[in-house]
Amino acid sequence: MKFKFTGDIEKLREGISYVAKDMGFEVSEDGFVIEGKKTDKKELTVKKSENKAIIEYSEPAHFFRGIGIVIEHLNEESFEIKETVWFDTNGIMLDMSQGNDTLNIENVKIFLDKMAIMGLNSFYLYMEDNYDFKEEPYFGYFRSRYTMDELREIDRYAGALGIKVIPCIQTLAHLSDVLKWYTFNDLKEDSDTLLVGEEKVYV
Repeated sequence: MKFKFTGDIEKLREGISYVAKDMGFEVSEDGFVIEGKKTDKKELTVKKSENKAIIEYSEPAHFFRGIGIVIEHLNEESFEIKETVWFDTNGIMLDMSQGNDTLNIENVKIFLDKMAIMGLNSFYLYMEDNYDFKEEPYFGYFRSRYTMDELREIDRYAGALGIKVIPCIQTLAHLSDVLKWYTFNDLKEDSDTLLVGEEKVYV
């Protein structure tokens, strides 16, 4: 399956190369033509005639959903599908904190590819103590953590797909995996909660 992409897609080429692997198509000059048309309308329109498909989209994530729709209906001679975009923000949250291992970067990218194909534009990355905190070696101790470089890689990859990454961290409670270490004894209200009003907490 070969596609040639034309139109308003210059900023989407990197993302196209990502979903191509996931969806099993090749980007080629002699492929079936898919034309992108950027619009201000809050809807996604995908039209196919005998010789090409047109994807009218308002934001990048919707364009990638359009590719999925084209593939789904590729055997039809012609079609037109319209979807109203009801939400400005639509996505998923992945919880990296409840087990003892975070998803590796390659598996996060697989999630992001699937999200793009569904037209989702927001990725909430939930982390309690699963990110590198160099000044506090016991933060995330004996648990897997993302480095700052890994978080930047996730963000860059998602950005190419039109997906905004929102890191979610705890600033009050749900911190039992951090507060179980003696070094944080003077920072806790109880085994799960930070001590509100304690200056060291805010530092």
